Amino acid sequence: MNTKSFDHFSFELRQFRISSALSRAAFASILGISPSTLREWEDGTARPRTYKLWEVYDRLKIFVDQDKSRGLEADYLLSIFDELIENLKLANIDEREQKFREVDKKLTRTILKAAQTDFGLSKDRRLIVPIPFTEDLELFRSNRILDIEQLLQAIVANINDTIPHIQKANFNEVRLLEAFSIYRTEAERDFPNPRILHRKGEIIRRQVQDSEIRQAVSSWDVHALDGFVSDHQELMRLYFGEALLSAQEVEQASISDIVIDQAGTLASQAIAATESIASGVAENGLRVDPRIPAILKEIDYEIDDYLNARRSANTPAVRVQAENRIKNSVKHIGIFIGRFILRSITIGYKIATNATAILAAIETFSPGSFRAIYETIRIAFPALPPLP
Repeated sequence: MNTKSFDHFSFELRQFRISSALSRAAFASILGISPSTLREWEDGTARPRTYKLWEVYDRLKIFVDQDKSRGLEADYLLSIFDELIENLKLANIDEREQKFREVDKKLTRTILKAAQTDFGLSKDRRLIVPIPFTEDLELFRSNRILDIEQLLQAIVANINDTIPHIQKANFNEVRLLEAFSIYRTEAERDFPNPRILHRKGEIIRRQVQDSEIRQAVSSWDVHALDGFVSDHQELMRLYFGEALLSAQEVEQASISDIVIDQAGTLASQAIAATESIASGVAENGLRVDPRIPAILKEIDYEIDDYLNARRSANTPAVRVQAENRIKNSVKHIGIFIGRFILRSITIGYKIATNATAILAAIETFSPGSFRAIYETIRIAFPALPPLP
């Protein structure tokens, strides 16, 4: 490490703590390190290890992203570590860590942070699984957890009471039942993913407004369906604002109309590419959770529904509405694929001994490959970042 860079880091860190009127113990708690380690960093008697720098850096990003700094100038504090890491890069950090840092920036500072789900390793480190975003789970560690659990239990009870009364008499009722089933499964998890709840809840909300469904059930059931929508919206509004903000960011991002006619093909290709990677990875000891391609299949079903609605639209307004929903679904495919690719790269770095297959599959650029699908969508959806 460049000595001059480290001396500057020590000085800036100490000055930040003093100007913020923080004790060493309080500041160390914010950084997630011990007071003795902080003392060594400030005094220049020890140099941060690379892995510890990344741990502190990731922790500070949560402060910045969630605005939990409580008056602390978290952006400036993050820049102190950012500058040191940049200087470490100039001082010949190995190529793998440079790429890891590039990937991390794309995951946290682009629209990929608005994906439906994040990805990580299972406890036995043999399965890539969909996981909620860290910031989305903060409320489950707060004193509002009982309120959230009670509302989720009420929603699940409502679903259980409502499902038997939906007859599967038409296509819309079948889709409504499928959405209810996915929503219930997610809501019953120990740590539900609020982004999946939001997306499925919005699909249910739209289906509930369908005249065929409302005519096919009793007035009591209509009341129950409307009650679900009301409870779901309360859940999102009161507790899961981050998921709402992510959905709004996706909806507001522009995308070309060219994807409307490509949507069905892109969705099918994405599913096939995911399943191909899953089978290739399995051969080398690492597997992909079946929930990952299942999420893409759900988006594919949505696109089919919207394409059918577009074909049968009897007014221009209905047609435009269907087209906007098609474009929004394609955005979610691109964001999902991009985040999966980049997360898989970081996972590959962590367990290089049995991740050769997945890294090879992800690095491949050929017709129908994950990268090729992503680049096709990125042409129409410029908010997607380029892949490393």
